[in-house]
Amino acid sequence: MQPTLDGIISSLRQLDECRNVDEFAERSLDLLWDLIPCHALSFNELDHAHRRFDLFRSRGVSAEDEGSDEEFWSYADDLPICWGLPPGGAGVIRTRDVISRRALDSSRIYSEVLRPFGCEHEMKVAFESPPWVSRAFIFTRSDSAFTDRELERARLVAPHLSAAYRRLRAGKALTEREGEVLELVARGLANREIATALDISPGTVRAHLEHVFSKLGVRTRTAAVAATR
Repeated sequence: MQPTLDGIISSLRQLDECRNVDEFAERSLDLLWDLIPCHALSFNELDHAHRRFDLFRSRGVSAEDEGSDEEFWSYADDLPICWGLPPGGAGVIRTRDVISRRALDSSRIYSEVLRPFGCEHEMKVAFESPPWVSRAFIFTRSDSAFTDRELERARLVAPHLSAAYRRLRAGKALTEREGEVLELVARGLANREIATALDISPGTVRAHLEHVFSKLGVRTRTAAVAATR
C-alpha cells in the first residue's frame, strides 16, 4: 500500500532525529521502499578517488548479488546510471534518460553485469557532494521502467533527504559554533561579515575555520563547504 502524504511528511521529519548515518540509511530506505515500488534499493557513499565504499545499505539485495568491492570497481565507470550523474552531482535520473534501450541491450555492461543481476531498469537519486564522492540511492527493477510520476516523487523527496543527511554529517564532525560559521561561509560571507553576524571577533572566526579545516581534512573554504554537502 502506498504511503499517505501525511505519512511521507512524518517520515521525512523523523530523519532529523537520526543519531548517525546508519540510522539515516535505514529509515530513508524504509521510506523510499514504500514510496516507489522496486525489486532492490540501496544507499551508498562511494569514494571514487580511493575506489572504496564508505557506506552501503540495501533492501532486496542478497549477499550473493552484492558481489565484492573489487568486482564493482572493475565495471563502475561503465554503468549508464552513473554517466548522467557523475560523482559530486545532485539530481534524479533513470537509465532511460541516459541511453536508448537498443544501445543498452547491445552493450557489454548490459550483457555481462546488468542483465545477469536483473538490473533492467534503474533510477538514481544523488546528493550534492565533493567531486570525488557519490552519495546516492539506486532503485532497480527487472520488469518495468520507472515512470515520470515516480521520477517526480523522487525529485520531491530528494532535497529533504539530502538536507537531513547533510546536517547529520556536519553535526557529527563539527561543534555547533563551527557549523554556524561554516553555514555563513557557504552563503558567501567574508570573515568580518561572519564575525558581525555571530557577534564574535574576526580572529575567532579564523580560529573556528582552522578547526573546521583540520576536522574535515581540507585546506580551503570551498572544500570545507563541499565536505559537508
